Amino acid sequence: MSRFEAGARREVLLDVAKLSTRYEGRGGSVLAVDAASFRVHPGETVALVGESGSGKTTAALSVLSLLPRGGRVEAGEARFRGRDLVRLDEREMRAVLGAEIGVVFQDPLASLDPVHTIGRHVREALRGTPGLSWIARRKRAVELLARVGLPDPERVARAYPHRLSGGMRQRAMIAVAIARRPSLLVADEPTSALDTTVQAGILELFRSLRAEIGMGILLITHDLAVVAENADRAEVMYAGRIVESASVADLFAEPRHPYTAMLLRSHPSRASGARGDRRLESIPGRVPDPSERPSGCAFRDRCPLARGRCADQAPPLLPIAVGARSGSPRSVACHFDEEAPALLAAPVVPPRSPS
Repeated sequence: MSRFEAGARREVLLDVAKLSTRYEGRGGSVLAVDAASFRVHPGETVALVGESGSGKTTAALSVLSLLPRGGRVEAGEARFRGRDLVRLDEREMRAVLGAEIGVVFQDPLASLDPVHTIGRHVREALRGTPGLSWIARRKRAVELLARVGLPDPERVARAYPHRLSGGMRQRAMIAVAIARRPSLLVADEPTSALDTTVQAGILELFRSLRAEIGMGILLITHDLAVVAENADRAEVMYAGRIVESASVADLFAEPRHPYTAMLLRSHPSRASGARGDRRLESIPGRVPDPSERPSGCAFRDRCPLARGRCADQAPPLLPIAVGARSGSPRSVACHFDEEAPALLAAPVVPPRSPS
């Protein structure tokens, strides 16, 4: 079982079903996300995992209606507490973001306005709170900056973004994101540009906020250590498709897609075993460009299990037996998923994030 009681997870906070996203440009049209489906429950952290170019950030931006120019959701839905976010107009979506869904991006400096102080950013996030005067918002902004672990929050509130370190800016962005106590937090690579000590502090902050307000978290990351330590479920993405869905415990104990197994093999923790004599492995090749996606299984050119069938038929994402560790449902998109665990020559110890 996961760390949350099953009864507390009956409500579905975010239900993404068969979401497909396409980019249109001068060079033509490409399908960046292909029929992705996943769910986030209250108090649960779900990780979208994969290499750069796998489609995980585009999937998150599709849910939030924050796609760049040329991007559009072609099919599917993203229901947040019953409302399909894909169908909301700009005004309706603006009311949801901040109040009910908080967002933390990878680069806080690109998200913070350089001509406004940190305090003003947080006060703006609080503007829609009923019955909160300007003075009350100012006080609450300082409290939020203290809550996310910023030292001397009064001084930080008066500072401009460029005067803060990367870790401090990221904490300030988290204060903005949680200002109105959202029920869902979407965090896109929130710690990848930070050193390990700062990373550990921010991840611990996420865990404490989740416990405090029952917030669900959609975590977009390529870092398996972050997944192992912080997520309950993982959705592994490759070339725009979800290829494996499982609890984190089951995923690390017995990966059922070759891509997942090879991601685990390529993690630095595999190179520092008990004898210290393992070489760091890598997955040959690269994620295919969406405009050059091969027929059949998109992973076949990099997969040691690939056979003729893989070139002709794209395997659908299908349920398999419930996870042995968690007893929760799991799915995989592979013709030969039963052979995938054998790709791990030795037991995989889940990598640990800094603590």
